[in-house]
Amino acid sequence: MCELQGKKPPMALKLILVAAAVLSVAAALFLVPSSPALMVDTPVYVGAVDEWGYPAGFAIPAYAICIAAGLAGAIALTAVLGWKRCGCLWKGMALALVSAACALVCGHLLFCAVRWSYIINDLGGSAAFLVQFWEGGYTMYGAVFGGLLGALLVSKATRTSLAELLDILVPGMALLILCGRFGEQFTSQGMASYRLAEALSMLPFAGMDEWGSPLLRVYAYEAIAAAAALIASLAVLLRKGPAGRAAETGLLIISVLQIMLDSWRGDELIKFGFVCLNMVMAAVVVVFILAARIIRRVKAKGWTPWTIARIPLFLLSVGVVVLVEFGLDGKFGIRAANTLLYSMQAAAIAVMLASVLIDDGRRKFKV
Repeated sequence: MCELQGKKPPMALKLILVAAAVLSVAAALFLVPSSPALMVDTPVYVGAVDEWGYPAGFAIPAYAICIAAGLAGAIALTAVLGWKRCGCLWKGMALALVSAACALVCGHLLFCAVRWSYIINDLGGSAAFLVQFWEGGYTMYGAVFGGLLGALLVSKATRTSLAELLDILVPGMALLILCGRFGEQFTSQGMASYRLAEALSMLPFAGMDEWGSPLLRVYAYEAIAAAAALIASLAVLLRKGPAGRAAETGLLIISVLQIMLDSWRGDELIKFGFVCLNMVMAAVVVVFILAARIIRRVKAKGWTPWTIARIPLFLLSVGVVVLVEFGLDGKFGIRAANTLLYSMQAAAIAVMLASVLIDDGRRKFKV
């Protein structure tokens, strides 16, 4: 029997959860990044706008509508999965709401932590920015880790399995990321740099802007990655495999692909030299999952040839990604050479994903 089974909550608590869900979705319309100083883009608004497209009355950014829709879908999906998997719809809804609140706070605080000098010196901000969520300033993996923290808090408060909670939470998390990436089409974000857009102009979602310059819609690939994580985690969850497998699958797919896709983006504000913050955080997630799976495998069956081989295979794929990103990228002016380099990077990412995903330390399975 699922560890989340328990008594039904009282009607008052059900009403509170429904009200909180409605308020959370409404709040998302006003708490998404909307300050031009932080967004460095021109968002599309729905409502009363002037001749330049800026709000002339009550107007909501189209991107905010996508985030609100994604949050509503994530709450509903998490609640349904809680009922489907364990017969606990209301605990699933509570999990979604707590995780969403933690994601909002942690996503904002991580941005503030790594960009504080920019906020104070370039924007003329103050410590009040820490609580001014409506001014924007969020990071994807700050929100992801915040959502995981929310699951941990619910697990401790209700004395339920963290692995079960994460299995229920991650598909909704992937859905929210999918909607957020889709919403980037209403902004000027999520595009590749000029050089990369020119090198990969033969790919889908590439084209030319109004001035005839090449562009590549990276957000479309990130949306596809989130959709793949959503489908894969749902497939694993509904097969009722060991607790934690669905969560690992979804997080792994998003993180492995984000390592490559984040390096494509030409608008990432948070960088350390050539390295983007999201790339570092994604790599941390991938290494953690790989280590957990290898440890489980060794404890169960000892060091097998495949367990030994997957470590250098993983490290080799990491080396290729790093080599392309730091050693070779941009040093060739020939379009074909750049295309070849990024094809090598994509192949290395595929090998990295396979080396972690194929064996989860319990039994061999395919997603």
